[in-house]
Amino acid sequence: MNTRELQMFDYDRMINIIVGYFRAHKYWEGIDAITFAQEKHGDAMRKSSKLKYFCHPILVAYLAVLLNLEPEIIATALLHDVIEDAHADFTSLPVHSSVQQSVKAITIMKIKPDESKTDTKIRYYGRMDEDIDALVVKMLDRLTNLTSMVGCLSKEAIIKNICETDQKLLPAVKRARRTKSHDFRKKRDVLFVLQQVLRSINEPLAMLFEVREVERKKHDLARTHARLEGRLETRDENGSFIYEYSDMALMYAYEAASDFRKKEFRGSDTLLSASFAIAFGIREDNAIATILLGNLPNADTSGFNQKIQRAIRRLQPVPLLGETPEKTTERFYAELSQNKEALLAKSLYRWSEICYGQVVGEESLSDEEITTLIRETDNFLIPALDAGRRNFGEFSSIFEFLMILLRLCYETIAEYKQISLPHISGFYEGKYV
Repeated sequence: MNTRELQMFDYDRMINIIVGYFRAHKYWEGIDAITFAQEKHGDAMRKSSKLKYFCHPILVAYLAVLLNLEPEIIATALLHDVIEDAHADFTSLPVHSSVQQSVKAITIMKIKPDESKTDTKIRYYGRMDEDIDALVVKMLDRLTNLTSMVGCLSKEAIIKNICETDQKLLPAVKRARRTKSHDFRKKRDVLFVLQQVLRSINEPLAMLFEVREVERKKHDLARTHARLEGRLETRDENGSFIYEYSDMALMYAYEAASDFRKKEFRGSDTLLSASFAIAFGIREDNAIATILLGNLPNADTSGFNQKIQRAIRRLQPVPLLGETPEKTTERFYAELSQNKEALLAKSLYRWSEICYGQVVGEESLSDEEITTLIRETDNFLIPALDAGRRNFGEFSSIFEFLMILLRLCYETIAEYKQISLPHISGFYEGKYV
């Protein structure tokens, strides 16, 4: 590992926010869960860095907070490794029996002494879709584990994790999204978000490690369009459509996505970005319309309101007379941080560029292009998102989630591709817990 230290986040701040989340929900067992997990993990260190192991469940729990999940899921995230790694007993967990059962469901255990590891894993993932809280935590856990394997696991072990995610965990998510159970139906949005996040990380890793068993799956354009079309029919409490402009923007985006011959537009990625934002909970018409239109070549935006037109203009850097390219880029992101719709769109596009740009064939980004994107993201987009998180309270959760997601993705790819990044400074620095 280099001096940057993958996953260096402000864990003290994360703990304070998690505690505040439990207090706001009057879920006092959650605070007991933090103390219990910290005591059990003790001074154990995370293999992939100089961080204490306790930082891992904190990051998993914090991502669940950003997704605005129930406090029981946050508690499950905090405790998810205390049985397997810290050898605690289920009955000793300081939480309600339902959380104990979720922790048990996420813990890999042999039923019979002679059961093989393969049979254990098949049984484990076969029942993973029976407990929605456990499944969500497992996905968040795998997200952080896939991106912290650099420098600590052998190539064989990494490939095994990649294949397991593709062949066992993601199919469990697919089964869960199809169930008619009430508990699963109300979590379909978060399952969709995490399914896309896991795919966006796992498939590029498979390409980097040349894992032929994992195929790069194309997003079904028609299905993505149909999903979006249905979600854009959402009405407010007065019966009015929430996404009035977005519905018209979807028509333009779908037409552009359907015309793949010119190779000017990356197809369903923009539709996927809009679906992601809606599933995350964005209910602002201007924001969704900007996402749908902002990546279209030569889009006619004259029929849209001034706010959408302004946001789309913000997405295109325009150099001033005598300005260096570096200064143009710096100014572009500074201005981007002042427009929440444009910042959200750009962040989702960048997630798609970095992750889904790692493909085989003529659409693949070159190492030079990936390097440029990663360094630009690290130097400019992440600070812009941090500013947006503080400036726009209604978007703060998704901005911070995207900050973490982007960092986990590009730092991992940079490590594998040996792209040097500067030592973390400023708001990145958090004390070791």
